[in-house]
Amino acid sequence: MTVEKLKGIKVSDIMNREFHSVKPDATLSEAIGIMLRHEQYELPVATENEILRGLMSYNFLIRTGRVAMNEKVETIMINPPKLRVTDSVARAAELLLSSDLRLLPVTKNRKLEGVVKRTQVIELSSDLETWKALKVKEIMTKSIEVVKMKDRVSTAKGLMRKLDVRSLPVVNDEGLLVGAIGIRDIMAYLKPKRRAQMGDFSGEKVRFDPEVHEIMVPHPKFVAEDAPVSRALSVMIEEDISGVFAVRERKPVGVLTQYDILEYIVSAGRKQDNVLVNISGIRDLEPEVVEGLFDIIDGSMNKINKIFTPKILNIHVHTHNDDGPEEKSEAKYSVNMRLSTDKYLFLSKAVDWDIFRAFSEAADQIYSQVIRKKEMVKNYKAKLA
Repeated sequence: MTVEKLKGIKVSDIMNREFHSVKPDATLSEAIGIMLRHEQYELPVATENEILRGLMSYNFLIRTGRVAMNEKVETIMINPPKLRVTDSVARAAELLLSSDLRLLPVTKNRKLEGVVKRTQVIELSSDLETWKALKVKEIMTKSIEVVKMKDRVSTAKGLMRKLDVRSLPVVNDEGLLVGAIGIRDIMAYLKPKRRAQMGDFSGEKVRFDPEVHEIMVPHPKFVAEDAPVSRALSVMIEEDISGVFAVRERKPVGVLTQYDILEYIVSAGRKQDNVLVNISGIRDLEPEVVEGLFDIIDGSMNKINKIFTPKILNIHVHTHNDDGPEEKSEAKYSVNMRLSTDKYLFLSKAVDWDIFRAFSEAADQIYSQVIRKKEMVKNYKAKLA
């Protein structure tokens, strides 16, 4: 199958018409119970007559921190992108990528008609010819963070929230991969019945915070970094997992996720002058600030476009409410950038009290990497000549 043929498939051809949802007046405890029973991280929120009101996202809960279990769903739901039955799989892939959701509602005249899951798009792509020639290390996320077996679950949860990821590799003292801990494991830990057994809801102030090895998944799935993407994709589909770790001598060096696969699908065949930019974590910024940040991005992409063709730029902004150098409670910004070009992947990170300086520094890091890569390619070609 070619990418063009894949993108020609309609949402109506793949959407699930039978799905689980939750009512706006349901409690968080009830919603999490449905998620756990059906292993579904997002739930459409709809009225009795199936009018879509929003989406319940567990990943959003992880980012925002502890929420009362008797909180009403309508007070913590998000407003998701919506698909129409006439939309293409290409449109679904772009919205899944930009929203970082695993499931999107499909509506017709505001009525919930079905859902499209990210796994459906991934499975459709499994027959793409390009996967056999492409190596895992070429599109995987590199320089991943790890947790150790003796670290606390709260540490793992905090790291997931900071990095905006759903799972982490667990290593032993030698740095070898021995397990994995993900949102699914933490969801089970948060289950009210289990926590009640630990005393959390018994009136006593008991905090259940086990060590990572107590709830991690042992013997996680992994592939060699030099393995073809087709191999990693087969493991994901067969094991029903969202990502697979890439290793070098049993030490984790990267992770290939459904997100990476989706990113490649979206970027393939895009016009050279059309860069898809996804930014998360800036919803509370003033419009003029956001406009200034996009000016920085435009300038950087224009420079890079003279060397490599930018395809997708993903940016995550994390705000730290630390004490600043001049004012108390001044915000500090961490900016993570990930640029996919027509040939290479570039990553950067910058931290500053000024968000414009943080963006500029992260963008400059990317540009410096592009220049270095250009010189490496030039020198390599010179040696072959």
